Amino acid sequence: MTGNSSDKSTWKGIIDSVSDWLKLLTLICLVANATLATAMALTPNTNPLKSWYPVFMLLFLLVPVIGLFYDRQKERASEQLLRVLELLDPADRIEVVSQLAAAYDIATDKAPKAEQRRLRQTRQALKANMASSVPEAQQAREQLTKLAGVYEGLRRGMDPGTKRTVSLTSVVTQARALAERAGYGSKEVGDLFAGDSEGARIVSLAIVQALPNPTFFDLVLQSISHSRSAFEQYQALLAMERLRPKLNADQKRELAVVLEDQRSGGPGKFITKDSDRWLLSSRILDAIQQ
Repeated sequence: MTGNSSDKSTWKGIIDSVSDWLKLLTLICLVANATLATAMALTPNTNPLKSWYPVFMLLFLLVPVIGLFYDRQKERASEQLLRVLELLDPADRIEVVSQLAAAYDIATDKAPKAEQRRLRQTRQALKANMASSVPEAQQAREQLTKLAGVYEGLRRGMDPGTKRTVSLTSVVTQARALAERAGYGSKEVGDLFAGDSEGARIVSLAIVQALPNPTFFDLVLQSISHSRSAFEQYQALLAMERLRPKLNADQKRELAVVLEDQRSGGPGKFITKDSDRWLLSSRILDAIQQ
C-alpha cells in the first residue's frame, strides 16, 4: 500500500511539472502502468511472464522522464535566446525582438495545440524584453510616426506573402510596445485612425491592442467592417478581442452583426473560411454569445 502511494506521488509530481503535450503522454503511460500492475497481481507466481511486468512498468516510467528532459532543453534554449538579446543595444534590441515576436505571433496561431503554450510563453517573454527598451514619451511618439511610414513602405515595396506579413506584424509589435509610453489620449488615437495614412490606422489599432478601452469600440468596429486591407482587418479583430470583455450587451450585438456580415462572402468581405481571420472571428463570436 505504501508503494502505491509513493508511485502516485511520483506520477503526480511529473504531471504537474510538464507541458500539456507531455501531460497527455504521461497520463497514457500512467494508464498503461496501472494496467500492468493489475495484470501482474492476477498472474500466478508460476507464470514466467510475471517477472517481466516490473521491467515494462519501469520502461513506461522512463518515457515521461525522457520527455521531461526534452521539454526542459527547449526551455533552456528560450532562456539562452533572451540572454543573447540582453547583450544588444536597446535600439537594435527593439528591432530584432519585434521581428522575433512577430514570427511567434504568426506561428502560435498555426502551431499544434500542444506547442501553443510554449510559443505564447516565449512570445510574452520577448515582448517584456522589448518593453524594457522603450524610450521616453516624445521619443516614443516620434518612433510611432516613423513606424506608420515604415508600414506603408513595406506594403508598397514587398510582395504579398509570409515574409511581408512577418515584417508588417513586426511594426505592430513595436507600436504596441511604445503605446503606453507615448501617452496618446482617446482623441489623438481617433485622429490617427481618421487620417488618410494606412500606417497611422495600423498604429492606432496597435495602441488599442496595448491599451484596450471601450471608448475605441466604434473605431475598431469601423476597421473591421471597412478595413483597407486584410491585414488591417486582422489587427482590428485582435484589438476587438482585447476589448471584448469590456463591451456592453448592445455593443456585443452590434459586433455580432458586423462579424456575420463580413463572414458572409462577396466583395469586400475579407473574413473567408480559408483565412486566419475566420478562426479569430469565430473565437470572438463564441465569446460574446456565451
